[in-house]
Amino acid sequence: MKEYFPGIPAVQFEGSYASHPFSFRFYDPERIVAGRPMREQLRFALPLGAAARFGYAGQDYLLASMELLHKLGLQLYTARDRSLAPEAPTLRESNARVDEAAETLACLQEAYGARALQVSADLSGHPRYCYGAATSYSADIYAHAAGQTKKALELARRLGAIQFCFSAEQECRDGFYPSVNDAMEIDNLQRCLSMLAGCAAELGYAGTLCLRPGGDPAREPYIPNAPQALAFLRLGGQEAAYRVDLPGGAPCSELRALLQADRLASMQVSPTLPAAYETLFVRAVPMLLEVLRFGGLRGGGIILDVPHRVCATPEDYVIHCILHMDAYAYGLMTAQRVLLDGRVEQLRRERYSGFYQGVGRAVLENRADLRVLESHALQRGMLAARTGREDYMEHVVQGLMYRGV
Repeated sequence: MKEYFPGIPAVQFEGSYASHPFSFRFYDPERIVAGRPMREQLRFALPLGAAARFGYAGQDYLLASMELLHKLGLQLYTARDRSLAPEAPTLRESNARVDEAAETLACLQEAYGARALQVSADLSGHPRYCYGAATSYSADIYAHAAGQTKKALELARRLGAIQFCFSAEQECRDGFYPSVNDAMEIDNLQRCLSMLAGCAAELGYAGTLCLRPGGDPAREPYIPNAPQALAFLRLGGQEAAYRVDLPGGAPCSELRALLQADRLASMQVSPTLPAAYETLFVRAVPMLLEVLRFGGLRGGGIILDVPHRVCATPEDYVIHCILHMDAYAYGLMTAQRVLLDGRVEQLRRERYSGFYQGVGRAVLENRADLRVLESHALQRGMLAARTGREDYMEHVVQGLMYRGV
């Protein structure tokens, strides 16, 4: 079989003192962390679009993508319909290309022991969607987006994808603002999500539907972040039908909101510039600490959405993936150490101890009103500031992080 990246060997775990560039220092797939192998705790997925960066197309593109997946030791991938099958002059022809790519990819899945974590429709790559897809002012474009989404859902079913993702990144308020009919555009987006859920049931798609928030802040996204996505789904009565992706770079508070609501779909790694590598390692710890507190990813994964600008060659791309995988592996082990150490968890309990008794408990149990709280405040008199011990918590975590793993 043709080798598309002969200069890249299969990446192996070699420990923290490894000097070989194509080796994992911390990501040991079989290491047990919090009761499960690391590969199950992190569930990394590689976007198939990587091979297209290096000049491959058609069947070579799919074979090269699977080779990268295999050399990184991964079983999960993500795919967009248009990355698998370039757009044709008509939707009918485009659909035929998607069907052809689906058959090829299904065979490759079996050969490589791989599976699609997530499939989505690319509703942002064509100029027709420059003013939105499900929020477009054109009924024809809205229908075209719906047809493309339906075919992508069929692709997800054919590949046995764990998740089908509707991306709201292109759904923004564009043009002369007073001319925008927000009410209609929001309602149409709600209708699209409702139709997608109905179609998934009709097709017998057994995977999970998810919604990806985000978009260019300058264009005023309708669903800019994860909490907005949760609110949007509740507003449309779709909260039970969808989970929500966590975009790369999102703050830990958004991850916590999704975990508390049990609505997390998958996480994207934070796009990182070379100068911010240390930030990536530090950021992974609180994120994975939250994941472990809530029992893991629960069927989702971590998507290695590595930015284009730092990958001039295939070797650059693979090393960048290794960096991210090692960072999250180190973060996972540090998070487990924090939980086992117990000091941070004890400090968290002490921080809110006032709400577990007296007037604080009455607040949590909805037995207090403003008069009750006023009476309590009058009895307490003047209060001094009380430390939340944040600096000490960070000191504890830093000590555990750099102690060695």
